[in-house]
Amino acid sequence: IAALNLAIQTERDGYTFYQEAATRTANVQAQALFRSLAEDEIAHEAYLRNRLAALEQAPSWDDVTAEALPPSKLPRRGAPIFTEAQLEAGMRDYTSELSALRTAYLLERDAVNFYARAAEQTAHPTAQTIFQELAAMEKLHRDILEQEYNLLSEQFKREMGFEPF
Repeated sequence: IAALNLAIQTERDGYTFYQEAATRTANVQAQALFRSLAEDEIAHEAYLRNRLAALEQAPSWDDVTAEALPPSKLPRRGAPIFTEAQLEAGMRDYTSELSALRTAYLLERDAVNFYARAAEQTAHPTAQTIFQELAAMEKLHRDILEQEYNLLSEQFKREMGFEPF
């Protein structure tokens, strides 16, 4: 129950962050990515609240079903937000997106680690399934964010002269 409550708060915090990130960027594709991530996080929170309510009404995890996670709202898996042409025009317009992507990546990385540990530390197969599925979904988020961050980061390094000769 403690892990579910912490997971609910984690998903709520992710939702809040992504909503804020969507409002702070002028890039339409970045807005769509952050809003999709926010929708995923709110769906995860609802899923977790539902499983917590089921557990609180059941005598044990043995009487709770895992149920399927709702599908991700991400519109384009792995499609870049920023085109090479946009980035070659200059990074000055995208420094806040670089920071938001890095923070988002770290949030998702921590969520993957949390859910993976929660799955390992429970003896209940239903709880393991719930946490493993959440870890897999958050891993998808993490990987997409990492790809976007790396693309922006490499361009930033080139533009700032941090790249090796």
